[in-house]
Amino acid sequence: MLLLILLSKILGTIVLAGFCGWAWRFGGSSNGIRWVREAVTGFALVSCITLWWGWSYWYILIFGASWIESTYFKSKGSSAMWWNWMLCGILYALIPLPAVIVHHLWVGFAWRTVVLIPVITLWRTFVGDVQWSESGVGVWQIITLPLILIP
Repeated sequence: MLLLILLSKILGTIVLAGFCGWAWRFGGSSNGIRWVREAVTGFALVSCITLWWGWSYWYILIFGASWIESTYFKSKGSSAMWWNWMLCGILYALIPLPAVIVHHLWVGFAWRTVVLIPVITLWRTFVGDVQWSESGVGVWQIITLPLILIP
């Protein structure tokens, strides 16, 4: 029974990661609706965290914080550099902080942060195809959430 519960959580995380990856690309495309990226990312983060740790009203802060993900820490019209992507990675790592505070998961939070920041930095710096680059950001944010469970 525990194995079935674990498998359902893993499957749910994969589905939410795919959904978030799609939203990142759709929200960043010229024909897409920009706010879809933030809304779906917030929904996917809160849903995945709820799937693993249960619901808390503090998670509303996670949904709200996800709306800052539209910034790349650069001037409009200029190219993003690796440090812009590193700042984005730091921001993405901090978004689930309300869940970490509620559940006292500091070690796992540190592990996820140590993984997510360089992954986002390298991914956005070296993946040239915009579809893969943007989609991957959404996927990485969700797929790394279970790392917070590391004791």
